[in-house]
Formats: sequence, structure tokens, C-alpha cells
Amino acid sequence: MPDIDQPHHTLVAGHDDAMAALDVLARSPFLLLDLEGHRLGCSGGAMSIVSVGSRTGEIYLFDAIALPPPTVRIVLEFVSDAQRIKYMWDARKDYSEILHGYGIRLRNIVDLQIADVLVRARTTTGLDGARWTRKFEEEQPGVHSLLSLKAVLNFYGVHTWNTNSWPRQRHEEWMTRPLPESMLAYAARDIIILGCTREHFAREGHLGDMYTLTLQSTRYASLHKRARPDADDAFQGSSLLPLEILYEPPAHLPRLECAGCHRMLTGLSFAQEECESVVMCRVCCIVRRCRKGNTAWMTLWETALRRQQRKARRKGSPTQSFDASFFQPQLSVSVPLPLVQQVIYQAQAYIQVLHERGAAQQYWEREAWRSYVRSAVCGV
Repeated sequence: MPDIDQPHHTLVAGHDDAMAALDVLARSPFLLLDLEGHRLGCSGGAMSIVSVGSRTGEIYLFDAIALPPPTVRIVLEFVSDAQRIKYMWDARKDYSEILHGYGIRLRNIVDLQIADVLVRARTTTGLDGARWTRKFEEEQPGVHSLLSLKAVLNFYGVHTWNTNSWPRQRHEEWMTRPLPESMLAYAARDIIILGCTREHFAREGHLGDMYTLTLQSTRYASLHKRARPDADDAFQGSSLLPLEILYEPPAHLPRLECAGCHRMLTGLSFAQEECESVVMCRVCCIVRRCRKGNTAWMTLWETALRRQQRKARRKGSPTQSFDASFFQPQLSVSVPLPLVQQVIYQAQAYIQVLHERGAAQQYWEREAWRSYVRSAVCGV
């Protein structure tokens, strides 16, 4: 078992070293692939590290900033080749960065996040997350929640690593050089977790029909093929699986553009009732209610807070308060910033504890906490 706290890896920053690393990786029947960067795949984003693992445990971290641009392209063409499978986790931003940054399309992808969704969707006993998914499906049929790669460790019992002991990284720090060892370890650790998850899924039969899973993964990864998304777009970055990914609707069905995610979807993906007079798919209707405080997901609170902070910096004045009307349009409430940050921190810690305890089924307890957040921040 690899050392997860001090993972072994090789940093590749020169052309000759890159060619030698690719020779080793070419002998692997599949690759583990992950990218790191600042606002990766989004508007104004940039790639920093291309992390690639092999079946035998080698981990190479290709430095996309230190390597000559032609060498970076060679590396990306290698990992994008259709000859071998690439196992990834939520490949949307990685696909977008490689496509819009270098004009290269990732092929032969197996996104293990899609495999996880399929497992939880068809499981009725033994997995707490199946109940969590059904809470969404009771309201909007066919809507599935998404889990992070690290959350899957405890969710499936893949490993008992203490993820809380691992330092968190600030995405903008990926563009600094030299990169500290802690950030290189972070990138290598993701490859180790990805490899352990792939091995567990294969052993338990969770990968199913690989051909179908590859098609589903490609539809999912290529969601942003038209343009880079905005990093602050809650509709394109929610914790719910976008619709019409697990299946491909017949080509003859008419399409309608969703006002939230701006995808062209069939009528099957839209709610029977209008989402407050706005034409939105079922997933975006849920996200819209989240933004208004009906379900206060912490990621959306943080998105609103960062957006207001950026506007304040452009005006040359620091942010001292939070405009809660982002979630409660009928209210004009300015909340002291320290209170908002404290509530966000407490809520994140609480939800992390639920995941560690494998308590995703404690839906009502989580709902009670969200009610507290709305009360503490908005006074409602």
C-alpha cells in the first residue's frame, strides 16, 4: 500500500525526462489522469500540473509551466490518445482545459464519478447514499447527487485514511514556482486515491459495461466543449449530475435551451411546472432554489461571498458585510462578514463529520443544519 501522507512521485520539468516518463507510461494498459491548476478549465484558467499514474504505481507530475510548450503538447496528445483507457474523476474541467487551451480532445475516458452515480442509483440496501439520491428523485425524478473523490473513500469503505489531516490547497498557488512539496504530494495523493477507487470498483463489479460507461463518461466530460464556463456559474458547477448524461435521447426529439445551464435538452428534462416563469431543466430549478436559500448549500454561499469580495476589491474597498439578498431576494440584509465566514466554516465541518461517519442518510439532520444557516445569516 503506498504511503498516502508522503506519496512517492516523480516531478517532470525537462523534455528528456518527459520522453522517458512517457516511455514508461506507454507500457501501462490504462492511465490514471488528473490535472491541477488555477480556475482549471474555466474562463481565465490555466493548467499547472498534469498528474499521470500507471497500473504498476508510477506517478509522474508533468510541470506544464516549466516544460517547453511543444513538450506539454506531446504529453497531452499522449494522455488523450484513444489507444488506452484513462480513469478520471469529474473530468469536466480537465477536458475543458485541454480542449480550449490546446485544441486536443480527450478520448477513451472512464469517469469513475459516473460509475459511482450508477451504483448509488441502482442500490437499495447497503449504501447510505442511495437514500440520499432518492431524496432528490422524490422531488425531481432522475436527479442524482455527486460525491467528491475523497468522500468516496469512506463512502464505499475503500480505505480508512484520515482525509482531515491532509492540508488544503489554494488553487491560485498552483501557478507559483517552485511548487512546495506539500502541493506536489497533494497532486500525487489524488492519483493514489483514484487508483484505489478504480481497483475497488473493478473488484466489486461497479464498472459494469465498459463501452456504455465510456460513452456516458464522454458525454459528461465534454459538457463544456462549446466554451469555458464561468468559475462562479452555480448552474454549471452544482453538486448534481447534469441531465441527459446517463442516456442519450433520440435525435428526432425537439430541443429547448435551459436558461440556467444553457444546454439544449429534450422536453423530458424540464419540470412539468415552470421554475418561477423561467424555462429551466429540473437540475437548474433545484440549484435556483438553493441560491434563494430554500436549500443553503455551502458551495453556493461561498460563491456569492467570493463574488462580492472581488467586486469590492475592484472598487478599492474591502468587503465588510455580505449581501444576503443573493439567497433571499425579498430581503435587503447586510450581514457582518465574520458571521458569514464563521457559519460557512461550521457548516463545512459539520457536513464533513457526517461523511466521515458514513451518515449521508441523515437527511433531516442535515436539513436542520441548513435551516440554522439560513436563520443565522439571513434571519429567516
